[in-house]
Amino acid sequence: MNNYYFCSVSKENDANDNIEQVLINADEDKKIYKLHEILQKINGSCLIFLETKRAVDNLSNFLNKANYNTTSIHGDKAQHQRLQAIQKFSKGEVPILIATDVASRGLDFPNIPYVFNFDLPKNIDDYIHRIGRTGRCGNKGTAISFINETNKPIVKDLYNLFKKHKQEIPEFFEELFQKFQYEKFGKFCLCFFLYFFNLFLIFLTFFRKLYQ
Repeated sequence: MNNYYFCSVSKENDANDNIEQVLINADEDKKIYKLHEILQKINGSCLIFLETKRAVDNLSNFLNKANYNTTSIHGDKAQHQRLQAIQKFSKGEVPILIATDVASRGLDFPNIPYVFNFDLPKNIDDYIHRIGRTGRCGNKGTAISFINETNKPIVKDLYNLFKKHKQEIPEFFEELFQKFQYEKFGKFCLCFFLYFFNLFLIFLTFFRKLYQ
């Protein structure tokens, strides 16, 4: 065969280098205002991920009242409602889709400029699937994530992912990562001390009985 094609496939569970990953430090009660500020400055469609169905509905209602044109999908929506929302978003009739992780896998949107993690997931695989909705088909994309101390389960893996893909690590995130590492080391030292202290007490009790 003289005619052949090269097929390039991304590594499984790895972020796309076409995606710029951005972290914003925001407490839970400040996220909605941070999002509002950012949405006023950007152009193009965006997909916003939240953790719960109720949170999706609440954010959708808030943004619609603020004169944003949004639609939403989650597991409690009827099938025809989800399909209608996806079609409107895909056709550009509605520029903002708000969703739970139901939209992170299996849905193909060729060109979404922005993905928001309003609520970060608890593991790095879900994070990668979420941000993978942007930066597709050779397009550039931006993934913006709100983060605070409640996101401890994902901090280490997220930090390593940013390092691996040479993404900018904000000073607050470096400090957050170091804080959790020190806490982990402190717990290890405490467990280590308690283990040997209990071992010492066992031997002490044994020798007391032995020499009584």
